[in-house]
Amino acid sequence: MEKRVVLCSVFLLAACKPAPPPVLTGTWRARPPETLVLTIEHRDPEVKVRAGGASLTYTTDSSETCNIVEGDMVCSRARWDGPFLQIDSTIKGEKGDVAASERWSLSPDGNTLTIQKHGPKSDSRLSLLRE
Repeated sequence: MEKRVVLCSVFLLAACKPAPPPVLTGTWRARPPETLVLTIEHRDPEVKVRAGGASLTYTTDSSETCNIVEGDMVCSRARWDGPFLQIDSTIKGEKGDVAASERWSLSPDGNTLTIQKHGPKSDSRLSLLRE
């Protein structure tokens, strides 16, 4: 009886183990009419994003990373929320701090990256296709 309980416990733990995070590495192009292209290098916990001349680095362990974006310091904390990458940021501008967030998700086939943005002026959703 004791062996059965141990075996059942092992199987339950294995079944409850969270799935690994999706791999975001690749070149991603926005759907027209957008012209944005992102190049992502993802080796968890580090995610490096290049877009145009900008280069951003995040870590998915919730530690703070700071990047310069359009002349402003942007400090972010990224973490996995199940299959979603949640990025919460503070933009430190001349007029004070502003909060913004992004939620990244990958389609089941791995070919579409969706980024939902929530900011002080507007909310947006961007879909990018893997090249």
